[in-house]
Amino acid sequence: MRLPCLLLSLRAGAAQHAPAYPTYGEFGYGAEIDVGYGAEIDVGYGVDIDVGYGTEIDDGYGTAIDTGAAHDSASGSDEQGVASEGGGNWVAADFLLFDAAADGGPGVPDADGGGEGLLPPAEPSASGPRPAATIGQFLPLDCNAGLAARPCSGRVSSLLPAAATLVIPCGECWEWDVAGDVVLPGGLDVVGRLVFPAVAWNVTVRTASVVVRGALEVAGARAVVSAGDRAVKFVLTGAEDVVLGGLGAPNAATCAKQPGGVCNLGAKPFVVAGGRLDVRALPSDCRTWTKIKGVVRQRPDKNPDDFALFRELPPECPARGIHFIDEDFADGIGEWTGRRGGYAAHDGGEGGVSVAFFDGEALKVTNRKIAWQGPWLDYTALGLERCLLPDTDYLLSTRIRLDRADGTLRGAPTTCAATNKFCPRVVSEIGRVPSARGTAWVQKATLKDRYAGTYGEYADLTAVVRFSADELNATNAFHTLWVDNVEPGVDISVASFRLSLPGRASYPRKEDVCGHLILNGDAEDNGFHPHPAKTTNHNERLLVLEEGGNRFFRLGRRYDYHSSPYFDLDTRCLDRGVTYAASVRTRLDADYGDQAAFWYFRGYEPDVGWFHRNILECPGLGPGWTTCSGEFVIDAQMSRATEVSLRSQFYNRTDGHRFTVDYDDIVIKYARGHVHQLVLDKEDVKCWGDGAEVAVTSSTLYEFAAERGNGYSGTVVGTTYVGDDAHLELAAPPVDPILTAEDGVESAAEVALLTRNVVVEGDDDEGGKKGGYLQ
Repeated sequence: MRLPCLLLSLRAGAAQHAPAYPTYGEFGYGAEIDVGYGAEIDVGYGVDIDVGYGTEIDDGYGTAIDTGAAHDSASGSDEQGVASEGGGNWVAADFLLFDAAADGGPGVPDADGGGEGLLPPAEPSASGPRPAATIGQFLPLDCNAGLAARPCSGRVSSLLPAAATLVIPCGECWEWDVAGDVVLPGGLDVVGRLVFPAVAWNVTVRTASVVVRGALEVAGARAVVSAGDRAVKFVLTGAEDVVLGGLGAPNAATCAKQPGGVCNLGAKPFVVAGGRLDVRALPSDCRTWTKIKGVVRQRPDKNPDDFALFRELPPECPARGIHFIDEDFADGIGEWTGRRGGYAAHDGGEGGVSVAFFDGEALKVTNRKIAWQGPWLDYTALGLERCLLPDTDYLLSTRIRLDRADGTLRGAPTTCAATNKFCPRVVSEIGRVPSARGTAWVQKATLKDRYAGTYGEYADLTAVVRFSADELNATNAFHTLWVDNVEPGVDISVASFRLSLPGRASYPRKEDVCGHLILNGDAEDNGFHPHPAKTTNHNERLLVLEEGGNRFFRLGRRYDYHSSPYFDLDTRCLDRGVTYAASVRTRLDADYGDQAAFWYFRGYEPDVGWFHRNILECPGLGPGWTTCSGEFVIDAQMSRATEVSLRSQFYNRTDGHRFTVDYDDIVIKYARGHVHQLVLDKEDVKCWGDGAEVAVTSSTLYEFAAERGNGYSGTVVGTTYVGDDAHLELAAPPVDPILTAEDGVESAAEVALLTRNVVVEGDDDEGGKKGGYLQ
């Protein structure tokens, strides 16, 4: 990037790690700098400088400063682009990169060009960093005149292992010829010229500091950039302040205003002190960013055998299909009785029974003297041991009406509704053989008082029930079901009684198990049972009603503004990066209008806890049916969740609980697969190798009337070339939508290469309290 200056702001761990910088116009205490291609300090092709926790600032041609974590941005014009991320605490680290040979820094020559140089570590100042503003300017060393033309006669291997500081003598050129890891506890002091040749590869230098007073050259450019095939990495270590002292001419007075007359550089410094830094870490024709031309999507494969699919009663069961008991009393009362003195009779419809699912006929039990008398069925002869399975979900549905035997109080609240006492329930009882413990009964379902209604009015009682192995034991003397717990003197009518397996719409389709995440969202299956929908408050009851041949859900007498139906989702279908389309029809009762709600996922991630994720906004709700729809992408946390449910909530927290809400056509269906490959220009990414880290910049997306960004980064695991295109496969798919050139060249997101062949990073010792810095 050919600019006269470039202002950078670094985040680097803790605020005390670096000194305050002198003035604008001074970088590296007098370094001669060119950010781009030329001149004295060139950080042009591919330097990665990590001075904290992990963020990179990329000048568009390969220079990156890695400082922290969190924010990302990118822009590009012709061949130039800038990408940055940052995190941690801001430090006094705004400084200017510029071409300026006049500025100086901690220099070191004395009469023979040596000086004391790096001194033993100093204890950190109790009052914070020493004021670098009192450090003067440094001039290039006279002993290095003509240094660039001198051959490299020395080899670093002859100087190692270094007892303290590795010093490259002034006026001499040395070549790095050591492979692998090198530890320099006293620091690296480049007084003369140090060259890392192109053959230097996978070298790691762990050092307390790097001070360049002569010239440091790194020729790490390779044809392909890969994270596992790096040229040189400098790891800055230690928490003590690094001190540069004993400075001779021409910089003897440079640090005269510093305490003790020495230059305190802080912890983990990489300082260019009047010298020259020349790094070439990428091929000159290697681009570090390019626009995304398109994407290749992939739908995750699923094995239907891993999912619970629709099934019927066992073939040996006398009943067929899914209904073990399915009685509407159209042909009489069958084997039902009134239980021990209660009179059971067929009601042909007198009393106003009018139900869409049945023809109005019912079983009616009168002459009730005690609470446990009521409709009773001995189903031993139905072959339950051949039909029902232990610990299996069955749907229990019954429609019950209560009438006072004397005909009074019709239309008045029932005792259950008024006092929460004598609420009708369904009970299972077994009779064990004499050698066992007699009879045993289990309550299967109870009508909630809030939904018990009035005398003369039918109420729906639904539940998901299970039977234990003991209840289904074929050696039992009898097996019965009955409706009871109603006060004496009240007649009980039952218009229907059903015990069945869930219907076909309650299961995923075998040919497309993840095509629809919401099962029976239109309420058309399972009669008037809402299964598999539940309510967020266990004291509420979700009803299934019908208008004009269309069934829908109704939730009334809600406790809270967030009371709603909820559906459990199969988390095996929540694959990272997959796009789903959601839609819901909603209607409020006539007393309320212009309300807004949203639908969200409530999920649980192990070792993290519960989280919420909004997926759909529903504004403008009122007395008429309103449809809201939208798309969302399964993000990383959703894909890791072990429990996820769909729920809804009103924004109106004051009156949101007052609405009676109807729901219909609740749908979440598969829309698009995850991004499997990024389609890029082949020429632009020819140097990007497998294992390289890349970042996808943010796209402008309008979701919930807000702009969302992604900042996704990932690892290249393979590249396929198709014509002029390169298809980059990533280890994990992006989790946010990506705009590409297919959506418009100007709005297309970019992908940037993060991996560098040369890296400078601060070690995370002492918990990262002090990050490194480059100056």
